Amino acid sequence: QKIVEISCDVDCIQDEHDYLIKELKDVENLRKFIIK
Repeated sequence: QKIVEISCDVDCIQDEHDYLIKELKDVENLRKFIIK
């Protein structure tokens, strides 16, 4: 797992955030798919 350095700029942090959000959405979609 990747560790974001403190020196990382805002764009980098935003990319990390977007990636995490995407992962969360993928998990939620998977749950919905399994429940159906």
